[in-house]
Amino acid sequence: MIRDASSHEQGKQLAATFISRYKNIYPSLIKIFRENLDVLLNHLKIPVRHRRNVRTTNLIERSFEEERRRTS
Repeated sequence: MIRDASSHEQGKQLAATFISRYKNIYPSLIKIFRENLDVLLNHLKIPVRHRRNVRTTNLIERSFEEERRRTS
Protein backbone atom coordinates (compact mmCIF):
# COMPACT_ATOMS: atom_id res chain seq x y z
CA MET A 1 0.00 0.00 0.00
CA ILE A 2 1.35 3.40 -0.95
CA ARG A 3 0.57 5.14 2.35
CA ASP A 4 2.50 2.47 4.29
CA ALA A 5 5.69 2.72 2.23
CA SER A 6 8.90 2.61 4.25
CA SER A 7 10.28 5.81 2.71
CA HIS A 8 9.25 8.79 0.62
CA GLU A 9 11.14 7.41 -2.38
CA GLN A 10 9.45 4.02 -2.10
CA GLY A 11 6.10 5.82 -1.88
CA LYS A 12 6.88 7.66 -5.10
CA GLN A 13 7.83 4.38 -6.79
CA LEU A 14 4.64 2.67 -5.62
CA ALA A 15 2.61 5.68 -6.78
CA ALA A 16 4.27 5.53 -10.22
CA THR A 17 3.33 1.85 -10.47
CA PHE A 18 -0.24 2.67 -9.43
CA ILE A 19 -0.44 5.47 -11.99
CA SER A 20 0.85 3.34 -14.85
CA ARG A 21 -1.51 0.50 -13.96
CA TYR A 22 -4.70 2.56 -13.69
CA LYS A 23 -4.17 5.61 -15.94
CA ASN A 24 -6.26 4.18 -18.78
CA ILE A 25 -8.98 2.74 -16.57
CA TYR A 26 -9.50 5.73 -14.22
CA PRO A 27 -8.07 8.81 -15.96
CA SER A 28 -9.89 11.35 -13.73
CA LEU A 29 -8.72 9.63 -10.56
CA ILE A 30 -5.13 9.50 -11.79
CA LYS A 31 -5.22 13.17 -12.75
CA ILE A 32 -6.26 14.19 -9.23
CA PHE A 33 -3.87 11.67 -7.66
CA ARG A 34 -0.94 13.13 -9.63
CA GLU A 35 -1.90 16.70 -8.76
CA ASN A 36 -1.93 15.89 -5.03
CA LEU A 37 0.85 13.31 -4.88
CA ASP A 38 3.29 15.48 -2.93
CA VAL A 39 0.68 16.19 -0.27
CA LEU A 40 -0.41 12.55 -0.13
CA LEU A 41 3.17 11.36 0.43
CA ASN A 42 4.22 14.13 2.81
CA HIS A 43 3.79 11.94 5.91
CA LEU A 44 6.53 9.62 4.59
CA LYS A 45 9.12 12.33 5.28
CA ILE A 46 8.47 12.02 9.02
CA PRO A 47 10.18 9.36 11.18
CA VAL A 48 8.32 6.03 11.12
CA ARG A 49 7.36 6.06 14.80
CA HIS A 50 5.48 9.37 14.36
CA ARG A 51 3.74 8.66 11.05
CA ARG A 52 0.62 7.05 12.46
CA ASN A 53 -0.19 10.12 14.52
CA VAL A 54 0.56 12.51 11.69
CA ARG A 55 -1.43 10.80 8.97
CA THR A 56 -4.46 10.34 11.25
CA THR A 57 -6.23 13.66 10.95
CA ASN A 58 -9.77 12.62 11.76
CA LEU A 59 -10.47 14.05 15.23
CA ILE A 60 -13.07 11.43 16.07
CA GLU A 61 -10.68 8.65 15.12
CA ARG A 62 -7.98 10.24 17.28
CA SER A 63 -10.30 10.43 20.28
CA PHE A 64 -11.22 6.75 19.88
CA GLU A 65 -7.55 5.88 19.62
CA GLU A 66 -6.76 7.84 22.78
CA GLU A 67 -9.63 6.16 24.62
CA ARG A 68 -8.33 2.72 23.60
CA ARG A 69 -4.83 3.67 24.72
CA ARG A 70 -6.00 4.83 28.14
CA THR A 71 -8.27 1.89 28.79
CA SER A 72 -5.86 -0.83 27.67
